[in-house]
Amino acid sequence: MKTLLRCFLLSFGLAALAGCCANNTCNCQDLPEDAIYFQLNQDPLRGKVFSDTDIDTVYLLRYSKARPLSKRATDSIALRRPLRRNSAYLPRLARLNPRDTTSLVILSNTSPFPASGPTRKLSDFGYALLVAPYERGRPRARYVLALDSVQLRGQFKGDGCCSCYQNTAKRVFLTGKPAASPEDLTETGGTPQPLLFKRP
Repeated sequence: MKTLLRCFLLSFGLAALAGCCANNTCNCQDLPEDAIYFQLNQDPLRGKVFSDTDIDTVYLLRYSKARPLSKRATDSIALRRPLRRNSAYLPRLARLNPRDTTSLVILSNTSPFPASGPTRKLSDFGYALLVAPYERGRPRARYVLALDSVQLRGQFKGDGCCSCYQNTAKRVFLTGKPAASPEDLTETGGTPQPLLFKRP
């Protein structure tokens, strides 16, 4: 009799939990978690600046392996200002100075390049950011920021009904810089830590 009662209570508890989870909508906003933010410097207090004309056109190149400057790009995309923002990024961008967001280039697992397979992430590639101001009617790449690799770590956190991915570490390794000194872009409290690109 006790065994039957335990089975009944267990079944009732599972049914109640399933009903609770069915009514609990997950709104994870996972898309920005692994995103890398490039900021083209326009603040003279932070070093040499890019003018609005300089950053009219920016190219982002993706490479299948590390050391992007020694390999041929597998994908490239041109970004024209003003840059369009996916709504998923807006809560994070709202935490930055509005002046800073106009010069941001955002790279995530699915944007601006489409996802490459169900398990591949942006950390599987190398990248180069080319600033290409127009000269005589044509964009000419004049300034390059190259990334040998991106290192990401994360975990899923949840309450039993809903599990959401959260990034816990975000580092980029710049071409020509010591591998022991990566740029740490790990977010604090959901606030982006942009990689500042100063005009050479």
